Amino acid sequence: MQSRVRVAERILCGRTLGVPLQKLVAEIMAAWRRAERLAATLPEATPEHDAAQRACNRLRDAYQELTHSGVAAALTAAEARLLVADAASDLASESPGFESGPRA
Repeated sequence: MQSRVRVAERILCGRTLGVPLQKLVAEIMAAWRRAERLAATLPEATPEHDAAQRACNRLRDAYQELTHSGVAAALTAAEARLLVADAASDLASESPGFESGPRA
């Protein structure tokens, strides 16, 4: 069975950008989509909705800044899913205590 990184490298083959940067783009894209879905479930004009909308806007801007500047390539949804899954396995293997959240 091929590792997810190998599959990701095959998907991204022909692109001059590295897989680690593309993982970051995929994570930003996934968080942006989650923020959009969350904002859609919250009542408008509430602090929670406003916060989710701000997060959505910031994440969209970060994604667009990376992809429109040429620093990273835009991703399809399938590519993003694969890279986010691979990034999650990176977190699990490299940071065993990460599940409890960042330390202050």
